[in-house]
Amino acid sequence: MNNNEGGGTAAAGTAVGVATASAAAIPAASSIPSQEPEKGSVTGLPIPHFLSLRADVVNMRAGPGTRYPIIMIYHRRHMPVKILREFDVWRLIEDVDGQKGWIQQAILSRERFFITTGMPLSVMDDKDKLQDKTKEKSEVKSTDSYISEYVSKTQNSQLSGQGIIVRTVPQESADPVAILKPGVVGSIKECQPNASWCKVKINTYIGWIPRSNIWGLLPQEIIQPH
Repeated sequence: MNNNEGGGTAAAGTAVGVATASAAAIPAASSIPSQEPEKGSVTGLPIPHFLSLRADVVNMRAGPGTRYPIIMIYHRRHMPVKILREFDVWRLIEDVDGQKGWIQQAILSRERFFITTGMPLSVMDDKDKLQDKTKEKSEVKSTDSYISEYVSKTQNSQLSGQGIIVRTVPQESADPVAILKPGVVGSIKECQPNASWCKVKINTYIGWIPRSNIWGLLPQEIIQPH
């Protein structure tokens, strides 16, 4: 595996055949300790913490080494992952669906991103691609999928139950910016402790989203404005 092997951008991780690795002193994903360490053995960073996928294709393996079988392939650049353990240049991660496995640290980024929760990644498909109604069809970008649509102020009263609403300010009564379906990946711009809203950016959209609708940060974690 090289530094370009990893990352993701389409919708989901794709399971592949799982083989049994030969016995070795290196711990496999199944040998996760019952109590995870408080600090990473390599970086000294708190465990757990969140990072994101740096590349367009990421292989998750059953253990920390290229001789271990690939158990998942991610196609989702910037997707957040939770770091559970460190071993040399490998990191034991957990994704939004609870899948655990090992990936190389070189294909991880400290940039903070979120993913909207709801439908599992494994059942997402292409029918929910970006449909930005403020642009002509030929200009629609497909790199950030699952934005349902841009909405106008007059539609605000008709949005209940249609998706996760990004709003101009952190209030349920605020004007909507966009509706998001499960599986949207965006960057986290600000999150304060004990706050129920976070400021986010998806494509060119910037607004506020309920913290309970996103995955990618710890319960009391603070993301300073940037």
